[in-house]
Amino acid sequence: MIDIVSQKILAAGLQGGKYSRWAVGLSADYLELLLWIVGVYGNEYNKAKIKAGNSPRQALTCYKWPLERMFIALDKIAVTQAGGDLEEGFLDFRPLGSAPAFTELFRKHLTTSESHLKWAANLNERQFFSLLWQVGEHAIRVDVCWKGQDYPYDFDLAPQSEDLMQRALQVMVAIFRRDDIDVSAAKNKVLCTV
Repeated sequence: MIDIVSQKILAAGLQGGKYSRWAVGLSADYLELLLWIVGVYGNEYNKAKIKAGNSPRQALTCYKWPLERMFIALDKIAVTQAGGDLEEGFLDFRPLGSAPAFTELFRKHLTTSESHLKWAANLNERQFFSLLWQVGEHAIRVDVCWKGQDYPYDFDLAPQSEDLMQRALQVMVAIFRRDDIDVSAAKNKVLCTV
């Protein structure tokens, strides 16, 4: 990640955040896949949110944690994908601000990439750090509550949108776990083009 991520983010300490540590050493391919997955998930989630007038929630519980924080993380991932920033004080990492999260070369690459990646070109440091934090907050709960099994996502959406979001979130958790992922195959799986 050193060649594509702002040095300030690395200095601010991906290692310093309990839900962001997972991203230390994330390969460029996995980072790009993660941004693509967030693009797919966030796009569907935000369309559903606009249509329903609120977040497409689920009614699941876990013996370890109340899952409200997991739902909040899913909401915040979608907010970030839509260009939103977190409210003051949510993740108060003072050294991170509105400077671009990525190097100029990687931002240019994102702007000329496929549609599910273009959204990420304008991420600032705070948004990117928050995104990694929220992915970690969500994925750790999936791992603890479902012990490595596919999490049974159950959104109240049209089947096609729900299935697409489920597949995207499953790949997101696989990236968090550092599963051995073939990027092209993962994208095909998410879009069901296999």
